[in-house]
Amino acid sequence: MKAIDPGRLKHRVRIERRSQAPATFGQPVDAWEPVMPERWAEVLPISGRERLAAYAVQGSHTHTVLVRWHALLDVPSHVAAGWRIVHGTRHYNVRACSALQGGRQWLVFDVEEGGAHGH
Repeated sequence: MKAIDPGRLKHRVRIERRSQAPATFGQPVDAWEPVMPERWAEVLPISGRERLAAYAVQGSHTHTVLVRWHALLDVPSHVAAGWRIVHGTRHYNVRACSALQGGRQWLVFDVEEGGAHGH
């Protein structure tokens, strides 16, 4: 497969995971914390045909996000599926994550914009 041009990474994104923070009276409240500092990424909407195929396979996803591999992001897909990616004011729920070509150079996140736990 052709090498990926790092110049494609034109979007700043923040990858976050759900955490619990104490509220004023001590009860836990859901919050989001960064997995790591902001990263450069490519955020691509998927086409109608790809969206139809994705819906048949894994529910739905609306975008694909490509980032450089990093050890902090190297987690099983079921763990990453509880994360979200923030790009400006847009929130994307991670549905799946995989290493591109099985290597340690690139990670691809299949994401869905908005949704139940996006905000």
